[in-house]
Amino acid sequence: MNELLIKDGLIIPVADGARVLRNKSIIIAGNRISEIGPTTELLARYPQAHILDASHHAVLPGIVNAHTHVVPTILLRGLTEDHLDSFYGVSLPMKEAITPETVYTVSKLGCAEMIAAGSTCISEIWHHMEQTARAVDDAGLRGVLAHKVKEVDLGQVLKGQYEFDTREGEERLAANVELVKKWHRGAGERITCRIGPHAADTCSPELLKKARAAADDLGVGIHINVAQSPEEVSRINDLTGKGSVEFLADLGFLDDKVLAAHLVYISDSEIEILKESGSYMAHCPGVMARRVRFAPVGKIYGAGVRVALGNGWMNMDPWDNMRMAIAGARITTGDVDVLSPYQVLRMATSSAAEALGLGNEIGSLEPGKKADIILIDMASPHFYPHHERFDLIATLVYNATGNDVSTVIVDGKILMEDRELISLDLEEVMHEAETASQRLWRRVVREKKS
Repeated sequence: MNELLIKDGLIIPVADGARVLRNKSIIIAGNRISEIGPTTELLARYPQAHILDASHHAVLPGIVNAHTHVVPTILLRGLTEDHLDSFYGVSLPMKEAITPETVYTVSKLGCAEMIAAGSTCISEIWHHMEQTARAVDDAGLRGVLAHKVKEVDLGQVLKGQYEFDTREGEERLAANVELVKKWHRGAGERITCRIGPHAADTCSPELLKKARAAADDLGVGIHINVAQSPEEVSRINDLTGKGSVEFLADLGFLDDKVLAAHLVYISDSEIEILKESGSYMAHCPGVMARRVRFAPVGKIYGAGVRVALGNGWMNMDPWDNMRMAIAGARITTGDVDVLSPYQVLRMATSSAAEALGLGNEIGSLEPGKKADIILIDMASPHFYPHHERFDLIATLVYNATGNDVSTVIVDGKILMEDRELISLDLEEVMHEAETASQRLWRRVVREKKS
């Protein structure tokens, strides 16, 4: 077996506290971390290893992005960031016109962008998810994928019109089950799958129960948006007199295999319900802040709810998202100590891995874990000076961007080295995505006119 030796980096294991290992190196054998030890010892014992010089680099576990939308982030870029009505006016017509092949083509560009910014695992829920699975496989990424299951016209929800289409719900759930059967533990076990009911209000109670049963039968988790909008919580309250979390709990829906995204409109009592259920929160601070919404994270953190960090859409840079998580938490609580750089880094790595059922495999740098690793080039002005009081973790969280990620390794394979993408032809992927996007929007315009 040919070993890979990552030599002399500033290693941040994200395990056992905010440690930084110096004068150490990492040995990768196959797709796993074999050893972390003194550089001189490892060089002597592994003379044939391929050496990746990490001098002047920080070495971290890859970012585990707990809630992503790689296709709409690209297709809606520059169109829907600032106004909610433009989001629904542009996004929903686009979804009706999108084809499976467009999803595949644009997903490859989304995967390339994720890799370039340091994300090694994405947790994705959207349409035509089997096509995103193909792209994740091609790119060499790790993915946790769920097909969007719903049975209402999302374009009518903002108007307060909920008309359940049972046939659509059944078809989408069946497609999600097929995704699981085909892709779960696929691509060399880099891809796992979940059941993805869209939200508490866009699925009937009957469909939610069926989704829960399907996940149990298949032995997989659930990815769902919860308490994400005023429309959702108003609808659930009108029907049941409860909040979204309480409603789901009473259905027997919540447990430690459920990843609940957003949780913006959640009551104090529901925070306790969520904690007791063991469900995880996927916190997406960047996208919610742009929508003038922010979850009561101070109370959520304080209650001990387990939180993972996700980007949602609009932005794929996890470093910007980490800073938004800290800023949003401090602004909404008035407490500078509510969230530290190390805590938010954990949310983006080890905590996110745990939320996706992958905590034993990825999320930290430890012998025996899968080799999902990123290198960040510290030889840039915004990382200096490196004096004796230098806090490496704080410096990275407050200053790094996706452009500082130099090398990305997933499952022991180098996907990007010295900022050069290896697993995909970036020029070709960008050209294909541009062509597919232009074709899609021409189709949307034609259909709106007809």
